Amino acid sequence: MLCSAAACGTDDFGVMSDNKTGNGVAVNFMARYAATEPVSRATGGKTDFVKGDVIHITARFYEGEMSSGDKGKQVGGPQYCAYKHDGDSWKPVSDRHDIKWPYSCDYGMFKAYHISHSNGTITETESSVWSLSEITEGGISDDTGPMGTEAEFFPFGHTVKLSFSHLCARLSIVDLDVSTMSEYWFSKPGDTGFHNAYKLVRDDNEGLKLEWCSADDNEYGIYISRSLDKAVPSEYGNTITLYLQPGVSYSGSKLCYRYNRSYITLNSDKLNNLKANHSYVLNIKQDMGIVFEDTDDGGWTDPDTPDKAFELKDIPAFLKAAGMGQAYSEGETKILEKTSTGVVLLTDLNFSKRDPLSDTDFPESHLNSLENLTTTVTFDGNFKYIHNSVRPIFGDVQGRLYNLGVSNTVRSGKVNPAVDGYGGLARSVNTSGRIGNVRINNLSLTLELPYTEGADTYYIGCVAGFNNGIVSGISVRGNISINIHAEDAVKGINSEVLIGGIVGQNGGMLSDGSEFSQGDSDQVTTCITIKNTCSNKLAMSTGGIVGYSYGDVENMTLNVDVDASQSTASWNFTGGMAGRLRRSGGSQQVKYFKDITVEGSVKGGQGISKSFTGGIAGRLFNYFIDNCNAMCDMYGWNGEQSPGVRYAAGGAFGCIATSDVEELVHNSSWWGTRLEALPTGDSSFLGTFAGIIPPHRSEEVYKANGNRTRDVSGVNFFGDKFDDKSDDDTPANN
Repeated sequence: MLCSAAACGTDDFGVMSDNKTGNGVAVNFMARYAATEPVSRATGGKTDFVKGDVIHITARFYEGEMSSGDKGKQVGGPQYCAYKHDGDSWKPVSDRHDIKWPYSCDYGMFKAYHISHSNGTITETESSVWSLSEITEGGISDDTGPMGTEAEFFPFGHTVKLSFSHLCARLSIVDLDVSTMSEYWFSKPGDTGFHNAYKLVRDDNEGLKLEWCSADDNEYGIYISRSLDKAVPSEYGNTITLYLQPGVSYSGSKLCYRYNRSYITLNSDKLNNLKANHSYVLNIKQDMGIVFEDTDDGGWTDPDTPDKAFELKDIPAFLKAAGMGQAYSEGETKILEKTSTGVVLLTDLNFSKRDPLSDTDFPESHLNSLENLTTTVTFDGNFKYIHNSVRPIFGDVQGRLYNLGVSNTVRSGKVNPAVDGYGGLARSVNTSGRIGNVRINNLSLTLELPYTEGADTYYIGCVAGFNNGIVSGISVRGNISINIHAEDAVKGINSEVLIGGIVGQNGGMLSDGSEFSQGDSDQVTTCITIKNTCSNKLAMSTGGIVGYSYGDVENMTLNVDVDASQSTASWNFTGGMAGRLRRSGGSQQVKYFKDITVEGSVKGGQGISKSFTGGIAGRLFNYFIDNCNAMCDMYGWNGEQSPGVRYAAGGAFGCIATSDVEELVHNSSWWGTRLEALPTGDSSFLGTFAGIIPPHRSEEVYKANGNRTRDVSGVNFFGDKFDDKSDDDTPANN
C-alpha cells in the first residue's frame, strides 16, 4: 500500500542556516511497501503503517549534475526529521522545521528507516538498542525487525518516493518434531559476528545509519528467541520464523530448546549469505538441513515471460467461475482455488490475444458480455499475471480484487455505443467494489469512438473506465498507452469523453499510484501516454491520472505524456493530473486531491466554447488541493483562436473557480521547463500558476498558502481574475 508523509522534521542535526530562516522549498515525501491483504502463504510481515509508527528520514543536498551522486558539492549539513502516524496521516514528532530543498542545490540524497519500537527523535548522544528476539502474543511477526530504504537521489523539487523494504532475512524452520516446546533459541556460539539486535545512530556526515549489534544475556549469551509461528500454512507443521541480519554465515548455528538446551546443529552452506527482504524455508526432516528460498512469499511473478504462463483454453468459463467465486481447473491444472471468501489464482495465465466475446475465438461462448465480479467474491490474484488479454478482465467489480497483474494488454478497434467503460482490469468499479495492489505492465488501448444521435458518455483508463468504489495500490510499468480518436473524422462524436491515465471518471477513492520495477537491474522506462484526437460537440476531459473526478485522489507519483493538441470539444479540459476536478456547489463534503506529483508533458486542445489546460488540472471547481506538484512542460492551445472562445492555461491550473469562501489550494507548484500558450488577451489567459483565478483570490494569498511556480519571462502568476463557476454539469450553465 502507498502511505504518504507530509514533509516535517527538526533541526537537531545541524541543519543549514537558510533552512532555519525558512528559505528553501519543502520536500514532499511518499512512503510505500507491500500490500496489506490478503496475506501471502508464507509467514506474515508488516504490510501497513498504523497509529504510532514512526519513520526517520535524513537528507543531504548537492550542487552539480545528479550523476555525480555523493561526490557532488554538498550544500549545508544533513537534515533529519521524524514523523509519527496518528491513524490518519503523518505528523512531526517535533515540528520545528521541515526538510527543505536549499535554493542553491540541484539534487538531494535521501535515506529512511522505520523501527517498530522507535517513538521519538533519534538523538546524537544516545542510541537505543532493539532486539530481534521479541515474542508477541499469538506468534511471531517481523514488526520488530527494521525497515529501510536505499539511499536515493532526486532532482531539486521532485517528490521523494521512499520505497521501504525489510532489512532482515526471514528464515522459517519447519516440521519441528517437539510440539510440546513453545519456544526455541537460535545462536552461534563463539561467533562474534552473530548479532541479535540493532540500533540507529547519528552521524555528522551520513545522517542516520543502522548498525547491527549484540545484546548479551549474562547467563545464556547471545541468542534469538522465537515461539511457534502460527501464521504459516498447516503443511509447514511446527514452525519458528527467525529474523536475521542478512549477508553473514549461519552455517553451524544451533537451534535449541528454551534456555539453550541443545536440540540440533544446522550445518548447511545454504545458510550463508541470506538476502535482506527474502524468505527462506528450512525443513529439517525432509531436506536434512538443506535451505531453499520460499518462492511463495508474496513476491510477484515475472511480467515479461508469457511463455511460462498456462495457456488458458476456455477463457469464458474461467471468467464465469472467477466472477462467481468458484473453483476452476483445466485438465490436471488447478487454476482457481475456492476459499472461504472467494477464489485464489494459482498460476500465471496467457489469454493469447483471444477475445472472450468473439464468436470466432469461442463459437460456443458462455458469455454475451463480460462477467462481473460479484459482491460476495474476493478474487486474490496471488501476485500472478494475466498475459495478452484484449478486453478488461471483468465488467463491473462489485466485490474485491487484490494482488493481480495484467501484462501486454492490447485492445484496438471500434467501440460499441452500448458499452461505456474501458480499462485493463475492469469496465467499472461499483460502490461496493474494491481493487487493491494491482500491476499494469505494458497496456495499449487504441479506440475509435462512434458518432451517436443521443448524448452518451465514454470512460476510459488503464485500470478502469469508471470508479465509484475504492481503488488503491496501482503500479504501472513500461508503455501505458491510451489513444482515442473518432470513428468518423468529419462528423466527430456526440458523447462526453473522459480519459484518464488510471481511471476515466472517479467518483470514489483513488490512491497510491506509482511505477514498479522488476528485478534489481530493471531499466524499463515507464510513462502513461494519452493521445486524444477526437472532434466532439460535447465536453471532453483528458488527464494523466483521471479525466474527471468528483471523488478523492491521493498519493500518486507518475510520469505522463498527455496530448490533446489535435482535439476539439465544446469544453476541452486537459491536465497533467486531471482534466477536470469538480465538487458541486453547496455540498458540505470535502473532496480533495493531495500528495500527487506528475512529470512529463501536457498539451491542451481547441475549444468551441472553452479550453482550459493546466499541469495539475484544466479546471478546478470547489476542490481541496494540497501538495500537488506538476513537474511537467505545459502547452496550452496555441493555434487558431475563434471569436468568443475562452482559453486559459497555467503551469498548475487552467482555471480555478469556486463558490466557497475558504482557501482551497495549498502547498502546490508548477516546476516545468516550458510554458507556452496563447498570450493573455480579451479571451485568452496565461499564468505560471493559473490562467484564471476567482476575483476574491490574490497572488499573495496563494503564495502565503505555500504555492510556488517557476518564473517565466513575460508571464504573470495568474492571467486574470473573474468568476467562471456554476452549480451543475450542463454545458449551457458551465
